[in-house]
Amino acid sequence: MIKVASVILFSVVAIALGDGESAEIELFENGCPVNNQVYKIMPHEDCNKFYKCSNGERIEFKCPDKLMFNMNENVCDWPNQVQCENRVSTNAPDTTNPITESGDADPATICARTGSDGLLVPHEYCNRLYMCALGVPIEIECPDPLLFNTESQLCDYESKVDCGERLKAKENESPEMPEK
Repeated sequence: MIKVASVILFSVVAIALGDGESAEIELFENGCPVNNQVYKIMPHEDCNKFYKCSNGERIEFKCPDKLMFNMNENVCDWPNQVQCENRVSTNAPDTTNPITESGDADPATICARTGSDGLLVPHEYCNRLYMCALGVPIEIECPDPLLFNTESQLCDYESKVDCGERLKAKENESPEMPEK
């Protein structure tokens, strides 16, 4: 009986000490935890970078092209999902339109350029776009009723899209009806 009471008392003391220690994490001046088993990611001054602590040192990481560091989720994310606040952005997404900048509207020519993989090119129909892959334009259709927004580079609601001279939908385009 005394052994059982001793084990219970020791367990309660251990739990109480463990809770107190986990609530307060000791940090170095650079913000990294002293305890190497504590995982910590911190925002960088540049919106497309972040720090990850390793052995008490801040290691700088850069998000892949076109992505920014999302402080709320601690992940690299699309720019429209990230609030940079007072952080600078040296990896801002390219907002130049490859068609108007080059004067060439041919998706095959645009996608044949070096470094075009992943580039989104407007289609002649506003509900479609091309994505460049290995130098070839791949046609993609936005889910109905969305249209391709050239500014955000996303399929979006009609009220948020300026189709310009692009056509809204093909004439005579209607949902396919099953034959009877």
